[in-house]
Amino acid sequence: MCKIIAIANQKGGVAKTTTTINLGVGLSKVGKRVMLIDADPQGHLTMGLGFPKNLRVTLKTMMENIIMGLEFDPREAILHHEEGIDVIPSNKLLSGMDMSLFTVEDREKVLKEYLELLENDDVLEFDYTGTDQADNLADMAENLSQEEAAAAMEAIEIVRQKRVDDAVRDFRTWFDVALLPILKGFAELVGAKLTIRQDHFHDITAAFTGRCGFDIMATQKRMRMALATADHISVNRHIDGDGVELVLVYGFPEGANIELR
Repeated sequence: MCKIIAIANQKGGVAKTTTTINLGVGLSKVGKRVMLIDADPQGHLTMGLGFPKNLRVTLKTMMENIIMGLEFDPREAILHHEEGIDVIPSNKLLSGMDMSLFTVEDREKVLKEYLELLENDDVLEFDYTGTDQADNLADMAENLSQEEAAAAMEAIEIVRQKRVDDAVRDFRTWFDVALLPILKGFAELVGAKLTIRQDHFHDITAAFTGRCGFDIMATQKRMRMALATADHISVNRHIDGDGVELVLVYGFPEGANIELR
């Protein structure tokens, strides 16, 4: 009996596609036969697996065949991926299905009917079918075996870590583009040494070291903006009394380290 897992959320950018791909590949690596169905008109799952976006036969083609009552081979749309999974692709043409389904009776069952055709095929055998469209990943894994659950959790961790890595990269890119040139310019203007470091919490610290104080209020407008952006500012006098350190801390945004639930 094939199990169907739907990855669905109306909000964009919450890792539906990434979860679907990693979960599918993870289950495949523990010996399960998996088919992924891209039910998103953006076609991100299709393209994310390296397939072109202008495919002639897609999920839309299969659903239209069912609506029109045509005889067709349900396997025609299946693509085979090197990671050992099969894929039913989609592209932007799927967005037109809303109009095609508008007058269809039991339109919400068209996709289900197509999946049943695949499930009843004498040649095709799948353990799992995943659709890129779970509100709760824990519920999704509830009925899996220990081995399957381990593969699912590994896939979820990959997704979580990728989101953290992306957030850290974006934060550092923002700092390097928006603030670093300003800080370097200020250091050169006042003759100070600038040191940049990022700690394991991903916070970025900019430290200016000079032999005299820094007139913060008199500095240029752009530097005042950089000061206002900092989450913490401190001025420290060296122990020998012959130098001053101005420290600006830019905190990694709260909520960027998002946990999947």
